[in-house]
Amino acid sequence: LSGDEKRYCPKCKTHVEATKKIDLWMLPPILIIHLKRFKFCSSGQRSKIDRSIQYPLNDWDLSSVKKSSAGVDPLYDLYAVSHHRGNVGFGHYTAQAKNRFDGKWYDFNDSQCHQIEPSKENLGSGPSAYCLFYNRVERVVENGNEAKRNTIIRRQSANRPELWPHLQRATVALWKSTRLEFDRPEMDE
Repeated sequence: LSGDEKRYCPKCKTHVEATKKIDLWMLPPILIIHLKRFKFCSSGQRSKIDRSIQYPLNDWDLSSVKKSSAGVDPLYDLYAVSHHRGNVGFGHYTAQAKNRFDGKWYDFNDSQCHQIEPSKENLGSGPSAYCLFYNRVERVVENGNEAKRNTIIRRQSANRPELWPHLQRATVALWKSTRLEFDRPEMDE
């Protein structure tokens, strides 16, 4: 971090250049990547970052960045992208998402929705991607060969704590769902 993004050191009582580091030890079933597309300077000036990026649609293997070798293979498939087109003052948000039932991609633009072909829409690259949504895929190996891939779709709720990503452990199969009952205040009639 340098320039306007220097870190404030409470010991030195000054802004210093620093390096930000994140280690990944466990990866979630759903991975959301929020790209920094807007820049704010200390002078108050704002601008849009229009750098074109490439991102994988299928089989994004994160095993090279995961610090721990334990757990499931960190393999991800893209299932949605939100886009921002325009500049800081005047922009428009759209989205593209894959229907998990028919396996087809759709474009969502205000009240309009239509099916798209990913290769024709440049899905996987471009300067407008703002948030990327990935779902972990588990490989099923039979007889030493990869037989199929299972996309794991889990919904989190207070009723199913065993599905919370930070509680995914080897003992998860032993847990049972817990229904939380809250005391309701009696209402005066």
